Amino acid sequence: MKATNNSHALQGIHTLRGLVFLKPGEARDNLDLSEGQARRAGRLKFLDLKGEPSKEVTEAPAVGVVLDMPPNEVDQLRGEIEDKDAEINRLTALLASRDIEIAKGKEEKADEPAKTAPEVIAMAGDPNVPFMSFKSAAAKLLGDKTPSKKDEIIAALEELAMQP
Repeated sequence: MKATNNSHALQGIHTLRGLVFLKPGEARDNLDLSEGQARRAGRLKFLDLKGEPSKEVTEAPAVGVVLDMPPNEVDQLRGEIEDKDAEINRLTALLASRDIEIAKGKEEKADEPAKTAPEVIAMAGDPNVPFMSFKSAAAKLLGDKTPSKKDEIIAALEELAMQP
């Protein structure tokens, strides 16, 4: 039989002679697969099989035997897997530390008391306070009805401050 690996990863096929690995895009001729092996391999959408299964039946298929994979390629693949595992572990640690920082930030914000309307108005006059910080503080007081322009926000805050 002829098998073609249409996936983006190394794939193995059990044959009567042992396990055969196919690189991504690789096609291999003259593979001896029993009917059962061909049926199982045929279920995999990324493998394209052509030809008929072998009529040869062995007492027991070779198990644990790897064919056509030079030792240096096995070592290279093992190294690539270890490199990717190390990168995954590094990124996982970065995400965990980021999640901790986010949780701390949320706790700190929850501890802050809400600003009053006069305090938010004072923020508008401070040149060191960015507009978006001012607008965010105003939105906490004004809700969905927060205007988009600074002058309108200040007017709405002054009106809110006048209410009892």
